[in-house]
Amino acid sequence: IKAAKVPASMPDLAVCGRYLALNRDTLTAEIYNIGCAPSGKFTVTVVCPQGAVLKTVTVNSIPGSEDFVPKKATVTIPGLPPRSAYTLKIDSNDKVREIFEGNNAATIMTGTF
Repeated sequence: IKAAKVPASMPDLAVCGRYLALNRDTLTAEIYNIGCAPSGKFTVTVVCPQGAVLKTVTVNSIPGSEDFVPKKATVTIPGLPPRSAYTLKIDSNDKVREIFEGNNAATIMTGTF
């Protein structure tokens, strides 16, 4: 029998709409690790409302929080085609084992229809 990792030794990547910004065709996002362990390498994917992948970038890692202050990385994704909204998905291929997967996506409306 093998013991499972406890949440205190796991990363927890997180994003929310409040930390997404759009400037013309460039999406900027603050992505947080609110867990105690480093995240390791992961992908950030932008999808359109129909679900098609528009762009994917790789983030090397976000350190874990040893002081109860979330650590963050700012990701900039340029060259997006016009859409009514963009959804940013963190680690959509589930390579990073996390405390909670439910905080790995956020949507920003663009006003373009």
